[in-house]
Amino acid sequence: MCARSQAEIESPLGGAAIMTFFRSYFDESGKFKDHRVISFCGVVASHESLDCFNKAWDGLLRKNQLESFHTKHALQCGRNFSHVIRKESAIDRCNSLKPFVDCIVDNLELGIVVALDVAAYSKWSPGAKKRVWGNDDPAYLAFTQASAALKKHACRDEDRISIMCDDCEETALNFYQIYRRFKRTSPELRKKFVSLSFADDKSFPALQAADLIAALVRLESLKRFNYHTHDYGPLVSDLICQRPHQKLHWIGIIGDKLKLEEIGGRLEAARS
Repeated sequence: MCARSQAEIESPLGGAAIMTFFRSYFDESGKFKDHRVISFCGVVASHESLDCFNKAWDGLLRKNQLESFHTKHALQCGRNFSHVIRKESAIDRCNSLKPFVDCIVDNLELGIVVALDVAAYSKWSPGAKKRVWGNDDPAYLAFTQASAALKKHACRDEDRISIMCDDCEETALNFYQIYRRFKRTSPELRKKFVSLSFADDKSFPALQAADLIAALVRLESLKRFNYHTHDYGPLVSDLICQRPHQKLHWIGIIGDKLKLEEIGGRLEAARS
């Protein structure tokens, strides 16, 4: 099911067309200067789904005596996460956090995941990097890939997209510049992308969900790229393994060395 709110708009042919409005929320995990893998992940929801999710998430926060959900602290199983979720083993912490993952999977409609191998991206030629904004930080390639996924999902002419990112001083301005360039160079995205904003995740449960997804995707990518294992396999499985009648579905890219070599080579060739 598509994540959409519907409203009638004027059709150029004189009838009424259905406008579908997508609300998307993104966060990143890992910085390229000190991490082997970075991720940029988000969720997309209709107004109705988002309302259900917010209520369920708020209920979990209250039940666990949390003001908001911060994944960095949540995954430190050797420390108390709240007065309810105390210091415990990794497997017990997975069980403690499972209701939050269930809340994401049961209420939201689309997950977008991008994970990139930092070393592989660093080997791209300057020409290939120039095709994705010419920056040494792969976060901007990740933002571009996530935007492409949004465009692919919002495929109808009447679809509209709002984007909210967790507020990060290091990346916000460049994300905005990329967004403006999209709207300058693509008539389709000029119409589809209606807003880009940055916010404190304390006030937006969907940003907290994006933070959790980004952290788990980065950990799992580190494992799949043969860098190192992690202790949260059961929680990753709860998140990404398909369940019967699941509402959430996933799109995105897991950019290991081979995948990034392929993309970089294709972009370099496109310059010729």
